[in-house]
Amino acid sequence: TKILNSVIADLEETFGSLVGANICWTPKDTHGLAPNWESVDNFILQLNGNTSWKLWENPEMTLPGLKIHFLTNVS
Repeated sequence: TKILNSVIADLEETFGSLVGANICWTPKDTHGLAPNWESVDNFILQLNGNTSWKLWENPEMTLPGLKIHFLTNVS
């Protein structure tokens, strides 16, 4: 937890905003979360395995200048 706390502190300092952390673990050959939407910005770091992420625009909310950036195959 010391490393995670350090990362969170660094992100908070960098972005000037509160940062939280969630850990999701999905066993092999099972499904994770059901489709949902978030009202916050998310940074997803997958540490193991592979997943196909699907992102949709929220029809009930538009954000001016919204740009979605993907980083893939980061080693």
